[in-house]
Amino acid sequence: MFGMELRHYGTGADYLIYGVDPQWLKQQKNLMFPWEKSIYELMHAQGYLVFQAHPFRPYILRCNPKYIDGVEIYNGKTPKSENDKAFEWAKKNNKLMVSGSDFHTREHVGRGGIITEEKINNNEDLIRVLKSQNFEMIKTY
Repeated sequence: MFGMELRHYGTGADYLIYGVDPQWLKQQKNLMFPWEKSIYELMHAQGYLVFQAHPFRPYILRCNPKYIDGVEIYNGKTPKSENDKAFEWAKKNNKLMVSGSDFHTREHVGRGGIITEEKINNNEDLIRVLKSQNFEMIKTY
């Protein structure tokens, strides 16, 4: 399965896009320029989900909650206090939640992710599971 993290040039906000088809992606222009509403609409037109990644890291602006489906509430590279703020923000805004490793060094590998008993064989399965929130989040500090 293919997914992506997208950084917006203007705000520095990072987005996790779930369900992306590589062929569709190759046909797009630079996706780092469109503002959050445009990205949200473009991704939703394809059936993809848009999550804000690590929204409480320094120098990251939180996007308008109207233009995201969910929030990365645990990021393996992010301090616990910032992850806790992300959880509270997601809960306050009634957003889907996910955990991710975001590994840049070996010690970050496998520190985040999800565990589910549902089979995930393709992007459609992943989207369904993320929407259902029927999974356990890995959060290793």
